[in-house]
Amino acid sequence: MESIQKRRLIAKIILILAVILIIYFIYIIWSVVLPFFFAMLFAYLLQPAFGYLQKKKVPPPLAIAIIYLILFGLIFFFLFCALPQFLAEGGNFLQYLPKIISHIEQLWVNFVDSVERISLPDVVTKSVSNTGQRFVSYLEGTIANTANNIDDILRWLLYLALAPFLSYYMLRDKDLIKKKVIALLSPKERPEILRIAGEANRLLRQFVYGYLLVSLILGILTAIFLYIIGVEYALVLGLIMAVADLIPYFGPFIGAVPAIVIAYGQSGNLALITAIGMVALQQLEGSVITPKVMGERIGLHPLVTIFAVLVGGYLFGIIGTVLAVPVTAILILVIKYIYGRFVSPQ
Repeated sequence: MESIQKRRLIAKIILILAVILIIYFIYIIWSVVLPFFFAMLFAYLLQPAFGYLQKKKVPPPLAIAIIYLILFGLIFFFLFCALPQFLAEGGNFLQYLPKIISHIEQLWVNFVDSVERISLPDVVTKSVSNTGQRFVSYLEGTIANTANNIDDILRWLLYLALAPFLSYYMLRDKDLIKKKVIALLSPKERPEILRIAGEANRLLRQFVYGYLLVSLILGILTAIFLYIIGVEYALVLGLIMAVADLIPYFGPFIGAVPAIVIAYGQSGNLALITAIGMVALQQLEGSVITPKVMGERIGLHPLVTIFAVLVGGYLFGIIGTVLAVPVTAILILVIKYIYGRFVSPQ
C-alpha cells in the first residue's frame, strides 16, 4: 500500500513538472511559434466554410482558393472604404497621446488634492501621490515604447502576412494530418483522447466564435455611441474596446479609460456621459449580448480566470491575456484526464 502511494506521489510530481516544462518551452520559443499560431487560428476560422465546400464535393485547393478570393475581396473593400478614415483617426490619435497623459496627470492631481483635504495621515497621502507618479511614468514609458517599436510592428505584420500561406497547407492537408495524429494514439486510449479533443474543440469554438463576435459587437456599439455623443476618435476607441473586451474582467475597464479621458479633454459633462454610456454598454453586453451569442460559459471559477489572465499577461503580453481563458480551460481538461488515468485510483 505504501509503495502505491509513493508511485502516485511520484506521478503527481512528474505531472506538475511536465506542465511547467511545457509552459517554459513554449515561452522560450514563443517568437517561433507565433506565426504558426496565427496560421492555425486563421485556418480554424475558415474551417466551417472549408468544410461546407468539401461537402459540396469541391476539391480542397479550389475550395481554399474560393474562400481566399472572397476573404481578400472583403479585405480590399474594407481597405478601400474604411481604412482611409481609420488611418486618419489613428494618426490624429497618436498625436493626441501626450494630451491624454496630461489629462490623466491632471485627474490624479485633483484626486490627490481631494485626499489631502480629508486630513488623512501623511503616510497615506504620500503613498497615494507616489503611486500616481509611478503610474504616470509607466504610462509615458509604455506609450513611448509603443510609438518607437517599429521593428515589433513590422514583425507582427510579417507574421500576419505569413498566416494565409501556412494555413493553406493546414487546410489542404487537414484530413491527412488528422489521420496521422490519430494513428499515433494507442487504440486503448484513443476514444478517451478523442473525447478530450472534442471537448477542447468545443471550448475553442466557444471562445473563437463567441468571444470574438461579442467583442466585435461591443466595439461597433461603442464606436457608434461615441460618434453620436461627439467624442473624438470614435472609430479608434471602438477598436480599442473590441480588443480590450477579449480580456476577462479587466478588459472592459481598460477599454473604457481612453474614451473617458479623451471625452474629459473635451468637457467634463461629456466625460460623465461617456462613463455612464460605457457602463450601460457593459450591462447590455453582460445581460443580453453574451448570453445570446455565447450560451454556456467556459465554466472557470473567477479566481482561476483572474490568475490565468495575470500569468498569461506576465509571460506572453497582450496575446497571453487574451488566450489565457481557453488555454487554461483546455489545460484543466488535459490535467484531469492525465490525473484520472495515471494518478487516481483505478
